[in-house]
Amino acid sequence: MNEITSIAELSEIAKAHRVQQEITQDELARSLGVTRSAISYFEAKKSFRKFDDLLALIHALGLKLYLK
Repeated sequence: MNEITSIAELSEIAKAHRVQQEITQDELARSLGVTRSAISYFEAKKSFRKFDDLLALIHALGLKLYLK
């Protein structure tokens, strides 16, 4: 389990998992009910506007988030 200390690190990991699973930004966006630009913005190491959407993205990619 890796400790993630920034949104940039989280976005890199999420993008790598999306690409590994051969999911396009459009497909992921549709499954989450957000725009492709929201996924692109996040993957550009920016942010995700709603925390609930970020949690849904993490879940959709099969990732787990642990808080300490």
